[in-house]
Amino acid sequence: MFEDRADEYRAWAAQCRTMAARAKGEKARRPWLELGNKWQRLADGVASPDRPAQQAQQPQPRKI
Repeated sequence: MFEDRADEYRAWAAQCRTMAARAKGEKARRPWLELGNKWQRLADGVASPDRPAQQAQQPQPRKI
């Protein structure tokens, strides 16, 4: 369970970035990155003012 909605949205953003890192080719990667950015913006929009927004870390693509 998540502490708040912003944490949940950040988790969705991270999942999208993971899927983007696994995608083969720019055409497959782009939609995942766009969706991840939307989730991150939602998280930033609902984050409580007393809690700083966490900087999302971009996963590094794995070499196959």
